[in-house]
Amino acid sequence: MKKIKLALLSVFVLVLSACGGNADENTLFVMNWGDYISDDVISRFEQEYGVTVVLSEVESNEAMFEQIRTNRTNFDIAVPSDYMIEQLDQNGLLNPIDFSLVPNFNPDNLNHLVREHGPNSDKFIPYFNGTIGIMYSTRNHPDMGDIVRENGWTALFNQAVLPPGTRVGMYNSSRDAFAAALLKEGYSINTTDPAELNFAFHLLHNMNFAMYGDDNLKRNIGTGNLDLALVYSGDFFDELYAAIEDGRQVTFGFYTPLDTNYWIDGFVIPTTSRNLPLAHKFLNFMMDEENAVENAGYVGYASPFTNVMDALREDEEMADFFENPFFDPAAIEGLRPQSFHFLGLEYMMDLESRFIQSKAR
Repeated sequence: MKKIKLALLSVFVLVLSACGGNADENTLFVMNWGDYISDDVISRFEQEYGVTVVLSEVESNEAMFEQIRTNRTNFDIAVPSDYMIEQLDQNGLLNPIDFSLVPNFNPDNLNHLVREHGPNSDKFIPYFNGTIGIMYSTRNHPDMGDIVRENGWTALFNQAVLPPGTRVGMYNSSRDAFAAALLKEGYSINTTDPAELNFAFHLLHNMNFAMYGDDNLKRNIGTGNLDLALVYSGDFFDELYAAIEDGRQVTFGFYTPLDTNYWIDGFVIPTTSRNLPLAHKFLNFMMDEENAVENAGYVGYASPFTNVMDALREDEEMADFFENPFFDPAAIEGLRPQSFHFLGLEYMMDLESRFIQSKAR
């Protein structure tokens, strides 16, 4: 099961701020998000192949792009999100994956959402998937769950539907914040229409959010310091497991409106790689069903592979997850998913500028 986040992943994690990453055939450099892979699975890979895995954490897709673009470290594996996979591919920064060297990868096991909404690139292997949604606390307002389910995205942008004094948090990401505002009005999260983007801007600007954050949002919901916030589905399940593990009363919930962002993270081999053979061995190792199941149980996110999800359903420790209707996006009846696409650097810069302005009061 997923462990509580630590300042460092484990003793084998090194932050490669200025290291050139001198590659050799026995070292694999991996760039990933924090606490997004099982220590035990990594250790077993190291032991099986007699190699060392060096993990480096990043906090955003954009930081990942810069690390690869500037070639500061010879990363052999990276784990970007869908739109960033497209951006890296369009910028010629991804190596093709030789799928003959990854026989454990079976595309027939991928859920329908990945096949229908995955990145416009064949240079990745799906890792985890999920949605964005609204996490809420019932500590201060016991009926907050009903309010969120009744109003959907409107609950994040209209104080009139909320009890007086409700504290609302917003994810500190231009793409995610604008997505929620656009979804509230029924617009595409990939719109480039100036009028629709302006509408979303004013929704964000007119809300006096109590907090902009990322991982800290789920913790503040869990303690009741916030009443509701935009979060990733995995954030909620991370906090859910932490509460269960700590023996805390669960006074929070999660709701995904049917019109939502569906996201996919995936393994890629950047052009920075100097160890393609070992990179492919790693991908094949991670695609082994036993390893994939153990890793998914640790991370606590939904796997895009149906065989992995079927195995997890038999795990008693995962029962609380599968009882929630929003854990597995592929099982949400009537879901109308939208995936982010890379719309150009100029678009991203403009969206970031609008987001910064929306927070100015």
